[in-house]
Amino acid sequence: MTSPDLEKSLSEFLSCQGFFPRTNAIHRQHVLGLIRHAYLLADDPLSSVNCASYLNSLRPVARVRAWSVLHKFCLWLYEEGKLAKSPLSRIPRPRAVLQPHLGFHRDQLMRILEVLEENTKTRKVIHDLGAFRLKVMVMLVLTHGLRVGSLLNLDRAQFDPASGILWMETRSGRPRSIKLSEDCQGLMLRWISWREQLAAAGEPAMFVTWKSERVQHATVGQQIKKLLNKAGLSGQAGLHQFRHTMAELMLEEGKTLPEIANYLGHYNGLLGSG
Repeated sequence: MTSPDLEKSLSEFLSCQGFFPRTNAIHRQHVLGLIRHAYLLADDPLSSVNCASYLNSLRPVARVRAWSVLHKFCLWLYEEGKLAKSPLSRIPRPRAVLQPHLGFHRDQLMRILEVLEENTKTRKVIHDLGAFRLKVMVMLVLTHGLRVGSLLNLDRAQFDPASGILWMETRSGRPRSIKLSEDCQGLMLRWISWREQLAAAGEPAMFVTWKSERVQHATVGQQIKKLLNKAGLSGQAGLHQFRHTMAELMLEEGKTLPEIANYLGHYNGLLGSG
């Protein structure tokens, strides 16, 4: 395949994966980098060496993500009949990596949780709604490692109050059931009682605003920023940071990387890809 054909196929592949636009741009950059710098689809003895060199030039998290997307892209090319064989056998899979300090330190986490609890004690109904909704979302991510996108796309029908089970899908489309902790079940039941008064008839979203609309990523991001500022923390951080925090806490407790990856819902058992 020529370079223009590859770029066209890559655009087609990314468009059918359902990634966010920004994620598409990042994946496109990594895959094109591998193709251009490593001569990936050429029968070149140096191909695997060049490819490994390019992968090692990336940050550990991006390294695993780049390999994963490239793997899916090559499989897609093969299934579409555009590639005779996959060149991935020449490329060593990056080792599972857990980046240090991607999560909050224990003292930072304690301050955040204290502020979060304080925010839910206000008497202003609208503010109380937003603060409590944020508390539920933070605890779900911190306790069960849910992805932010999965949380925002969660529908009311996916949670069974009787069993306390949350029914979800992984990013690869595999069904996943999560038995919520007692604390999270209590928070969810309390939130649902509020939600039933807010959500318009037929609104499927679990997390809604006081206008009966599904909560957007930007809204949660603004709330997290205010929360961290009030806790005396600066820097770029979001709800996803609590997922990393949970992974680090599990690592400190002696859990193995495959165990943590499985708990986080990584279909391939690799950490570092989100």
